[in-house]
Amino acid sequence: MVRAISVTSLGLAVLVAGVAVPAAKAGVIAHDLRYTFVYQQTGATPPTVPGIYVWSSRVDLEDAGDASLASVTTPTSIGAFLFPIGESSFLASRSFASEATMNWTFPAGVYTFNLAGGGLGTISSTLSRPSQTFYPQSIPALTPGAITAIAAAPVSIDWPLSFNSFSIPASASSGVTIVTITTNANAEIYSTTLPSGANGVVIPASTMLPATGYRLKISFSAQQTSPSVGFPGATAIVAFDRQTIYAFTTRAACPADLTNDALVDDADFVLFSSAYQLLDCASPGMTPGCPADFTKDSFVDDGDFVIFAAAYEALACP
Repeated sequence: MVRAISVTSLGLAVLVAGVAVPAAKAGVIAHDLRYTFVYQQTGATPPTVPGIYVWSSRVDLEDAGDASLASVTTPTSIGAFLFPIGESSFLASRSFASEATMNWTFPAGVYTFNLAGGGLGTISSTLSRPSQTFYPQSIPALTPGAITAIAAAPVSIDWPLSFNSFSIPASASSGVTIVTITTNANAEIYSTTLPSGANGVVIPASTMLPATGYRLKISFSAQQTSPSVGFPGATAIVAFDRQTIYAFTTRAACPADLTNDALVDDADFVLFSSAYQLLDCASPGMTPGCPADFTKDSFVDDGDFVIFAAAYEALACP
């Protein structure tokens, strides 16, 4: 006997072969106002003066169809459209040359978020930015050791990065450290959120490509969260952040460096000799991935030996 498939009139569930399947959730996850001092670090010396000041606002939804239009209205009745990013988020961002101009354009007071054009219908919510700011006192900065590691470490190994930490200001209810890596075209390839007291993170091996430019962003974010009026269950956040950007280029590939220490020396020779004796990458005992097969022909033979010998002679990886 075949059971009927029925859909409830409210669209809350689907009954298939007698099993209730919940419908997709609809709603707002979070919305925020964010004020950021942006710094540039160019070497071991920590930055001290912001280069730009950025105001931004974001809305994150449960599902892509919840809304197709999003905007925020400032306390001075100026509207700003939020543009789609990804399938279920909207973002607006403006850059300024001074903090005073940023605060004049997006002042303290009540902001109204508006959503329309989707499953949620036309709805709005308010969020109040306090007159007192609460930026973290510390400016994010990579340690000199981290700068050295970025220049020397191959992308084939884990990268331990060290930086300073910050304390949550008294006026904030919470604080986090956000570490992000983007391409120079601003495509995000890595992001993690850490406690405010964190002073380091390990970037997993092979996150990046060799000889490629990236931007590392470290953000200290002090936040106030509050109940959302109009978006039931959503998290409402006002954040004052300091962000430091460090632009870098990863080290060129050095395949003969089998020990990943930026040198092709006797330790690498021992590993290569063992693989050379086994010859076939499929041989029992061959290192997984057959890293000594530089020519990628599934054998560690004379062609690979020529490459290794030249690198061994040079000693230091480029």
